[in-house]
Amino acid sequence: MSSEHKHFMRACFSLAAKGYNKVKSNPLVGCVIVYNNHIIASGWHQEYGKAHAEVNALAQVADTEILKKSTLYVNLEPCAHYGKTPPCADAIVQYKIPQVVIANTDPFEKVAGNGIAKLEQAGIKVIQNVLSEQGNYVNRAFFTYIQQKRPYITLKWAESIDGFIAPIYPRKFLISGTETHTHTQKLRAYSDAVLIGKNTLWADNPKLTVREIPEAKNPIRVVVSSNVSIPQSAFLWDKKALTWYLYPSAHGNFIPISNDFQYIPLSNTQISTILDFLYQKGIKSILVEGGTELLKQFIAQNLYDEVWIYKSKNIILKQGIPAPMLQKTLNLYQETEKNYILHYSKIPLYEEFWQ
Repeated sequence: MSSEHKHFMRACFSLAAKGYNKVKSNPLVGCVIVYNNHIIASGWHQEYGKAHAEVNALAQVADTEILKKSTLYVNLEPCAHYGKTPPCADAIVQYKIPQVVIANTDPFEKVAGNGIAKLEQAGIKVIQNVLSEQGNYVNRAFFTYIQQKRPYITLKWAESIDGFIAPIYPRKFLISGTETHTHTQKLRAYSDAVLIGKNTLWADNPKLTVREIPEAKNPIRVVVSSNVSIPQSAFLWDKKALTWYLYPSAHGNFIPISNDFQYIPLSNTQISTILDFLYQKGIKSILVEGGTELLKQFIAQNLYDEVWIYKSKNIILKQGIPAPMLQKTLNLYQETEKNYILHYSKIPLYEEFWQ
């Protein structure tokens, strides 16, 4: 695999990431067109239902004759079917681009190798699996949603140096502090939904919004509870993000407070039922922020793909609510003045994605 291929594919990943929170159920795709080892055009999938990355890149080339001597790089196999837009593979064939380089094939059943086949049938050389591992991380949510029929699940918590997530007495207690605040904002921005339990709602009164990343959309706020009791002072009433309050249907049906806050009865609040509901709603990725019992349920059922832990260097509680136990090898992602940011992922972390 040439260093040039890797270089231009990384450019595709950077472009693809710009589509976060904008493409809904679609994958993140970036594309560059290269002539004489220079990028002459670039594009990414900017909005659900609008033109795909390849079409946006092709539209930038004024002299289309040059495309006959160029290479198109795209991190995901070009689509080969009619959906919201025409097939990208057809556009590539139309301009007689001689070579296409991709990172990953598309697992979506209407593509799934058909795009590559269409290109090769037209005589186009297709080079596959360039930085495919990194590409898996970029589109980890889309791939999980398509292949496993559930959202991509990220767990996050902060713990003291002696392994407690909070004091015994119920009050808001910050362990991670401001050092990890920006990282949490990124986690929320890269998630379709953020999930908490009732105890976290009452003890911490979290906002669960993105406040530091320009243009980032707030995730859907999801509360799981055995009842429908909500403190009047809860920030969840603020209408800054769509909020779903999931509770057992045995408690009856409740009229939605507003379009922003919705009571949603489920047959039960087991993890599998919650995940099925979120999948049916098109949620590709969730961030589980607590509390401890909810996190433990996900861990016990091995229903998680990625974990971030903010480990304090100096806060000692001696007693309190024990942090969840994760029987996995954690890697040090970052060391700050007061915390270690630890990480686990089933798919190897593509660190440039978080820069």
